[in-house]
Amino acid sequence: MGKVIESAPDVSTVILVVDKRSRVGGVVERTRETGVAAGSSFNTLRLDYLPLRCDARGGDRVVTSGLGGVYPPGLAIGEVINVYGGESGLSSCADLSPVVDFSRLEAVFVVMGARGGEGDSTR
Repeated sequence: MGKVIESAPDVSTVILVVDKRSRVGGVVERTRETGVAAGSSFNTLRLDYLPLRCDARGGDRVVTSGLGGVYPPGLAIGEVINVYGGESGLSSCADLSPVVDFSRLEAVFVVMGARGGEGDSTR
C-alpha cells in the first residue's frame, strides 16, 4: 500500500506507507480514534496524535480515515502492536504491524480518484 508520486507511460514511483516520509490518516476501527500513520522502521508503522487517554489496544485494526483525500476511507493499514504516551505528553502513539508484508509483495491494485478538472463530465 502506498501512493504514486511520479508516473510515466510504463512505470510509476510509489512511496510505501512504511516509508518515513509517508503520512496517512488512520482510524482505529473498534474505538473510532483517529491519528496519522507514518513509517517507523522496516515493515512497521507508528500511529501518532491519538487521544491522550486512548482506548486502542494490541490487536485493534487500523484503517484509512479518508481525511486528506489521498486514500479512500476503510482501507486496512495495520494492526496495533502496543500503545504508549507521545513525546509531547499531549497525545498517545501506537506501533502498528502493516497488513501488507512488503517483502513478499508481487502485485498491486491502483485506486484512481476523480479528477474534477476542466472538461470532466462527472462534476
